[in-house]
Amino acid sequence: MKRLVDQFNFKNKTVLVRTDYNVPIQASQVQNDMRIRASLGVIRALIMAGARKIILVSHLGRPAGQGFEVELSLAPIAERLGQLLEQSVGWVADWQELMPEQLPPERIVLFENLRFWPGEANNDEAFARQLVASTGAEVFVQDGFAVAHRQSATTEAITKLLPSYASDNFVREYITVGGFLQTAQRPLVAIVGGAKISDKIDFLTKLAGEVDYLIIGGAMANVFLAEAGFDVGCSLVENNQAPAVQAVYRAWTGAGKSLDRLILPSDVLVVRDLQATEAVAKPLGQLTATEIIGDIGPETIAKITTLIQQAGAVLWNGNLGYSENPSLAGGSIAVITALIKNHTPALIGGGDTVGFVDNFTTKNQTSPRGAVYSELFLSTGGGASLELLAYGELPGAKGLLNL
Repeated sequence: MKRLVDQFNFKNKTVLVRTDYNVPIQASQVQNDMRIRASLGVIRALIMAGARKIILVSHLGRPAGQGFEVELSLAPIAERLGQLLEQSVGWVADWQELMPEQLPPERIVLFENLRFWPGEANNDEAFARQLVASTGAEVFVQDGFAVAHRQSATTEAITKLLPSYASDNFVREYITVGGFLQTAQRPLVAIVGGAKISDKIDFLTKLAGEVDYLIIGGAMANVFLAEAGFDVGCSLVENNQAPAVQAVYRAWTGAGKSLDRLILPSDVLVVRDLQATEAVAKPLGQLTATEIIGDIGPETIAKITTLIQQAGAVLWNGNLGYSENPSLAGGSIAVITALIKNHTPALIGGGDTVGFVDNFTTKNQTSPRGAVYSELFLSTGGGASLELLAYGELPGAKGLLNL
């Protein structure tokens, strides 16, 4: 792979970089900085290449696009980025009235959450022109793989105004994720969790023709279980999804796969509320009306870990339980532990899953801080990874000159 700095002469240039700093923040403190750390490579490469000014832009959450929302400000990210880089990072709250000569003196500058203004989400070329005018940018670098499935001002419109390139990380993710289904060793096991089947229906039907085993967990599994006639108590169940469930089964059998390779939980951990510190394992069919499925049970865990031992590769997107609660994280912990123990090549995507794996491996010192441990590839993309796997392309990647 040819490096970004070999594609363009960045010396003495002002560079506009679209990062993805959509990270969890509580009480103005960054809770997981993996996506911030993932951007350090492009920032340091641009510094080494002699860039005069590096202007970073990103979004956080889903603001209404009608002004400042304190809980979605990028200010805590500027502080954390400065700590990681061991240098001061300039901060601009309201950039639209600025001229380039009014920017902070620091070499690296971060702008406030782009989605505070409607032009970002609306893919407004005038908004993109304002960014160029305020920064004096001479070249654009797209580092935000996780936002490349969106058509926005900083994924599409901006590429019509400036020479535009993908960062090395972006290219690496694009190639790795985009080619995974074709290059993975067999048998290929897909583990899909999370809350909503509606967000992943195209992805699930695509997998039917590509993988050898499909394991479904998380709240998404509740939909399948309810459709199969099991009482899931008070568990979270996405409504009106019978057609989606049927579409997955049709795609699976239509691809010539046996239904015993489409695996749902056979037992579960149940609680009275999702903050409970104790959970009880129960077989399906024994839940009471007031119980909530919080995680997969030990029988299901044993089945999944056996499949991982036998797998040539694993694709994992979505946690298998309510892993924010340590009492309900056992299924997800079992998956990452089995992957590491068996050195199973795996592509792991989805913001919650990647954050969980990064925190777990760091806490347990099974991985250096970074995006890759041994055979594991942690993709910063959530929806972008799913869309690239399902469709083979991303709208926000089309205007980049080195893709």
